[in-house]
Amino acid sequence: MLAGTVSLLLACRALAACAERTYDIYEPQVRHVTIHEGKLAPGHHPYNHMASVEWFDGRFHCVWGGHAETHLEGKPGQLNLWATSPDFTNWTAPQPLAHTGPGALPRDPACVQWQPNLLNYRDRQLWCVWSFNSKIADLDGLWLSTMDRGATNWTHRRIQRRQNVGPLSCSIFASQNPVLLASGRVLAPVTLNHRDPKHDAGGGHATNNVTLRWNACFYTDDGGATWRCSDPISSIDDATAQWEPFFYEQSDGRIRAYMRNFTKGIAPGNMWRLTTVGTGAAVGSPLRFPDDPVYSFMETVNCRPQVFRTDGGRFCLLQQDAFANHRDYSTRLNLALHFSRSGADDFVAGPPVSRPGVISAYPQGVEHDGAIFLAYSAGPGNEPRSIEGAIVTPSPRGDRCYVWPRSKELITMQDQRDADGKKKVVRTNPDARTAPPRVKTVDGARTIQFSARASAGIDLDPVDFAAGDRLDFTFRARVLRLQPVGRLVFCSLGDRIPLRLGMPANRPEKLYAYSRNQWEPVGDFTTNAWHEIRLTARGGDFAVAIDGGEPRTFPNPIVNPAPRLYLGDGFELDYIYSLAGSEFLIDLGSIRSRVTRGTTLPAGWDPKAAADRVMQGLVPVTAPQVKGAHDAEMALVGDRAYIVAEVNDARPGEGAGWPEIYSAMSIVNLETLAVERVIPFARGGQAFDNVTLPEGSCFVPRILAKDDRTLRCFFAMEHPGKGEAQTWYLDFDIASGTFEKALHKARLKTAAGTFDLQPGPFHADAAAKGFSRPARDHGLYLFDSFKVFDGRLHVAINNYPGRQNALALVHDDLATFEVLGHYNEPQTAQLSESAVNRLPDGTWMAICRNDGGNYHFTTSADGRTWSEGREMPFVPNGANSKPTFDRIGGVYWLGWQDEARVGGVGRSVFNVDVSRDGRAWERKYRFETEKSFQYPTFREHRGAVYVAVTQGDSSPSRKERIMFGRVERISSP
Repeated sequence: MLAGTVSLLLACRALAACAERTYDIYEPQVRHVTIHEGKLAPGHHPYNHMASVEWFDGRFHCVWGGHAETHLEGKPGQLNLWATSPDFTNWTAPQPLAHTGPGALPRDPACVQWQPNLLNYRDRQLWCVWSFNSKIADLDGLWLSTMDRGATNWTHRRIQRRQNVGPLSCSIFASQNPVLLASGRVLAPVTLNHRDPKHDAGGGHATNNVTLRWNACFYTDDGGATWRCSDPISSIDDATAQWEPFFYEQSDGRIRAYMRNFTKGIAPGNMWRLTTVGTGAAVGSPLRFPDDPVYSFMETVNCRPQVFRTDGGRFCLLQQDAFANHRDYSTRLNLALHFSRSGADDFVAGPPVSRPGVISAYPQGVEHDGAIFLAYSAGPGNEPRSIEGAIVTPSPRGDRCYVWPRSKELITMQDQRDADGKKKVVRTNPDARTAPPRVKTVDGARTIQFSARASAGIDLDPVDFAAGDRLDFTFRARVLRLQPVGRLVFCSLGDRIPLRLGMPANRPEKLYAYSRNQWEPVGDFTTNAWHEIRLTARGGDFAVAIDGGEPRTFPNPIVNPAPRLYLGDGFELDYIYSLAGSEFLIDLGSIRSRVTRGTTLPAGWDPKAAADRVMQGLVPVTAPQVKGAHDAEMALVGDRAYIVAEVNDARPGEGAGWPEIYSAMSIVNLETLAVERVIPFARGGQAFDNVTLPEGSCFVPRILAKDDRTLRCFFAMEHPGKGEAQTWYLDFDIASGTFEKALHKARLKTAAGTFDLQPGPFHADAAAKGFSRPARDHGLYLFDSFKVFDGRLHVAINNYPGRQNALALVHDDLATFEVLGHYNEPQTAQLSESAVNRLPDGTWMAICRNDGGNYHFTTSADGRTWSEGREMPFVPNGANSKPTFDRIGGVYWLGWQDEARVGGVGRSVFNVDVSRDGRAWERKYRFETEKSFQYPTFREHRGAVYVAVTQGDSSPSRKERIMFGRVERISSP
C-alpha cells in the first residue's frame, strides 16, 4: 500500500494545475559489447552497417547489412544479416536474413540489400521491413519478413516493388524501424528515390541523371496484410536533402517525422535535422503531412535518427551530440540519448552511449527489463567496421524528472593531402569533449559542478509558448571561478537564438540576461555565495529575479521556440566558448520547474451554450415501442453508427432483475442522422443454434469493430439469485446486415487460470489480493471498453453491486479478458463503473463512480498495482453516475456527472472538461437539461466527435431512450 500511496501522490502532483517538478540526476552505467566484429576473415564480414535491434520471444534480435568480401558499401552481394542473443552479450553467428530456412528467397549475386528494420508486433510476431535492390523483377522492392513466436525461421513477402510520385517511378528505400501506434496502425518509414543509381538497382538508371528524393511512410491497419503510402515529403529548398525519415506518435496524438538532412543545410555548413508534423494516427484515416519540413535546430551530423518511447512514456531520441560541419564521416561521433516528455521538437541532449573517439553511426535501440539496449555501426567507412552494442542501465523512471548530464563532442576538421597528393579531411582534435557535470556534496547539499564547458539537459513538461503556456524555472547557484575572457553561462533556453543567463568575464559579481542579441544586467550576484535564480518565460517576454527580489523583464529572443532547457552552456553553436575557464555549482535539490498551461479553448467560450447546441441536434435512436433504455455504447464504421443499448418495451428505467430487458442495435446514417434499422439481438429465453438463454435480462451490451466488415456484440445474461451471470458475444456481418446464429461465451483470465466470464472468478481473483466484500452472482460488466494502449485493446471491467473494479487486457481472440490489476481501495468507499486512460508520462489513471459521494481517482505506473483512490480538486462535486475519460484529437476529455440538479431531476448536469496534458483542466461542455444527460459515450470518427446518451421526459430515472448526435468537428482526422 505504501508504494501505491507514493504513486498516487506523484500522480496528484502531476495532475494538479501548475504542478511543480523536482529533479533527480540521471547517472546510468554504460557497458559496450561486440555484436559482430568486422574483418575480412572466415565467419566475419568486413562491411557491417545499419543495424536494428529488438526483443522478441525471449531473446534479442539484431539485423544489419553486411558483405563478406569487401568493406565498401553498396557493392553487389551485399545482404541483410540476422543474429540473436539471450542476454545481449553473447551473439550467434550472423545468417542471411532472406536466404535461411525453408522459406528462403532466391539469391541474386548482383543484388544489394538495404536497411533491415525490426518491430515486435504485439509480442506475437517479429517484423522486419527491408529493401531488396535487384534487376530481377520478382525480387526488387520493399519487403516484409515475419517470424511467429516459437518459430526459428522467417517468412517473406513483398509489400510493393515501386511507388509513383506523380508521373515519376521511384524505388522504395526502407529507412527506419516500423512503429506500432496506440491505435494499432503500423508506420514503416521509407525514402522514395527517382534515378538514384546507388539505391535504385531495379531501374538501372545512369549516374548522370537528376536525382530526386521524397520521404514517405508506408502504413498498415490490418497487421501487415495491406499497405498504403502517405503523401510524400520534400524539403522546400533542396530536392535531394531529405533522406532516412523516422515517424512516430507524439504525446498529443500527432505524427512527428524526423529526417536526416542529406546536404549541409545552413551556412556555414552546420547540419540540422529536418522535421514536420502530420495527422493520421487513427486506423482508417489518411496519413498526411501538409507542411514542408523545417529545420530542427539540434546540431547533428549526416546520420539517421531513431525515436522510441520508454515504458514510463518518455521519448528517447538516439543521435550524435557533436558539432557538425560535415565534410566526411569523421564527425559521426558521440552517440547520445536525447529526451523529451512530449515527443515534439524539444529534445535535449543527455548522456553519451558510444565509446569516446570511435566513429559510431546509425543507432537503433529498445528498452527491455529496465534497461536500454542499442546497436550501431562502429568504425570508419574506409576500413572494416563492426556492429557494436551498448547496454544502458537503468532506463529513466517514468515517475521522475531528471537532469541529464551531457558530454558534447567538439570536432575540428582540417583539409590535408596524403603522400600521393590526394585530398583528405582529418579531425585535428581527436579527444576533445566537454567535461560532464559532476555530482558532489557541498555544504551538506547534493550539488552539480559545471566546468570546462559542461552542460546538462533539463527534463521539462511539454510547453508551448505560442499557445500561451508559461515556464517557471528556479535553481540555486554558486560561482566558484570566473574565466578571464568570455562568459559563464548558468542556463540556456530555446535554440538558434536562445535565452541565456550568465556572468560576463568583464562584469564579475553581476547576473546578466541575453536578450535582443545583447547581454543586459539583472542584478548583483556575488561569487562564492549561494543565490536563487528564478526564470519565467512566456511567448513575448521573460523575467529574471535574484533571491526573491523584484524581477526584471526582457523581450523573449527565441526565434524558433523549441523549449530546450540546458544548465550550463547548452547552446548548439560551438564557436561560443562559454565556461571555458569558469566553474559553478547548482544545488540539485533546489531545481524546480512549473509549466502553466494556456487555454485550449477559444476566447469567450461558453460551455453551456456549446452543450445546448449539441443537445439541439440529438435524435432518438431506440425503437418507437421502447419504454426504458440505458447504458449505450457504439462503434462507428464507414458512414454508419452502430449503437447497442439495453432496452425494454414495458416500463421506464432498468434493473438487473428485470427479465423484460433485451439488447438491441440501432444503425444510424452519420450524414443524415436517420435511423435505418433497429435489430434486437439478445433476450432472455432466446434460442440460438447452439444454446438457449435462460430467462433474465440481457444487460449492459458492448460493441467492438473487429474490422470494416464485422462487429462483435457482447452482453451480460443476468438472473440475480438464480446462478452465475455470464457474458456472451455474437458477431454481426455489416454487408448482409445479419447476426450469426450461434452464441459464444466470453472468457476471463486471472492468476488462477482461464474461466467463463462470470462474477465468481473475478471476485476470487480480487479476494486473493485482499478484497473483502462479499461475492455477487451478477453485475460483472465490460464497462469502459475497447481502448487501445501500446497497440493492445483494454477494457475497464467492474461488478457494480459488488463494488469491484479492474483493468483488463483483451486478447487477440477478442473473447478473452485478462485481469491486469484491481483497484478497489478504499473499500470503505462505494467505487465502481470506472473510466481509464493513460497520461503523457505513461501513468494509468482511472476515475471511479462512488455511490458514497464524489468520484475517486486512482493511478498506476504499470496497470497492475494501483494506488488508493481519492478525490481530486478538479472534480469537486461529482454524483454517482458513469464517468468518461477519453482522448480525442490529442486532447483528454474527462466527463463527469455533477451533483447539481436542474428542476430537481437527478443526473441532469454533466460536465466535460478538457486538457492537453491531463493536469490543467478547462470546462468545454456543461450539459444541463431536465431530460437528464447520463451515461454518455463519446467516439471520434473521421474528423468528428459523436455521442450516445440516455435521456427521458417524465420518469424519475429519466431512462427512457437513447439519443445520438454529433458533438463537434475536430482538426485531426
